[in-house]
Amino acid sequence: MISLIANPQQYTGKRVQVAGFVHLEFEGNAIYLHQDDAVHPLYKNGLWVEFEASVIPDAKRCNDHYVIVTGIFNAKDQGHMGLWSGSITNISRIYARPAC
Repeated sequence: MISLIANPQQYTGKRVQVAGFVHLEFEGNAIYLHQDDAVHPLYKNGLWVEFEASVIPDAKRCNDHYVIVTGIFNAKDQGHMGLWSGSITNISRIYARPAC
């Protein structure tokens, strides 16, 4: 995740797998480096997330957990109001350890 934030142009349009803390809320779905980044809205330490419809139930179960997601990175799409450091869209897989 740090590589995506530090070198976003290198990864734009590529399928990525990222570990972090996912927090879902209205106009604020994101994955962050750490839970504290979500609690103290440090948006630039996170990436906006958008899930494929088939993954939404899993995403809801994993809310507020450390997870691994797989999707497409986009440096130009910075989420609601451009607050995040990019986005991961078309997320086709999300899972947490321990399982959520």
